[in-house]
Amino acid sequence: MDTALLDSTGSRTFAPGVVELVPDRLYLLGGSIKLDGRISWVPPDATGWQPVNAYVLREGDGVLVIDPGIYAHCDIIRRQLESVVPPGSPLSIYLTRAEPDSAGNIGEVASRYPVQMLFAGGGPNPFDAFEAAGQIDRKKRGDRIQMERLPPGYEIPVGGTRGVEVLRPVIRLLATYWAYDRETRTLFTSDSFTHVLQPTLESPRVVDGATPEQVDPAHVRAHILAKFGWLAHAKTQSIVNNLREMRGDRDIERIAPSRGAVIQGRAAVRQHLDAVETVLKELAA
Repeated sequence: MDTALLDSTGSRTFAPGVVELVPDRLYLLGGSIKLDGRISWVPPDATGWQPVNAYVLREGDGVLVIDPGIYAHCDIIRRQLESVVPPGSPLSIYLTRAEPDSAGNIGEVASRYPVQMLFAGGGPNPFDAFEAAGQIDRKKRGDRIQMERLPPGYEIPVGGTRGVEVLRPVIRLLATYWAYDRETRTLFTSDSFTHVLQPTLESPRVVDGATPEQVDPAHVRAHILAKFGWLAHAKTQSIVNNLREMRGDRDIERIAPSRGAVIQGRAAVRQHLDAVETVLKELAA
């Protein structure tokens, strides 16, 4: 799904694969990877394709990129980002995790844009790798990128008075932080809610409903445990409570994971939230 963004000459268009989720405010970038048994974070029998997502938030002259994605998609991300944000424009980056599938393209972005700030959630933690994520190859950038850790509840500035709230999920590996953009009512869930796949490469990367297969507890459970295997042996009631708190306090119209299709529309969001909560309650039993 491609959409057009016109400049003053009326000639500018988005690169293939860019989806304007909210006009002028939120964009989906990225590509998809084939599921052939070699991807460790999905069930081994999963087939089809899985989107790997990057997001761009805009507010006036402010730009925030969330999880610039895997390096295998560096050319895709470069073309897409340049179609949304003119090269040379200053921007900031927020990493939900310091893992290669989220941070792999920081250097690619920094080679074409002045990165004002690299944001991450939380505080200093000897067991995470956020500091390493900020060590960009000097060939890819001119100056050191300043990094700031923000505790849960704080907001990452986008532009004007708009900010993106940092959230701490209980379901996580090492340092993982979600985010919520109240202006677009979008919950960015990092490596959770990744269970909606593309049957074919041409299938939509944004869904506005829930098929029985997508919300089937066995399907959702298999995807959750593929990444969070420890949940099979954990007391998960605190995770259920954490998810209920996040959804109860916020108006969520869109779930935007770093992998998997974007889930859009309040009814679809409710169905997928309920499916994940059901699995977590089953694991707690």
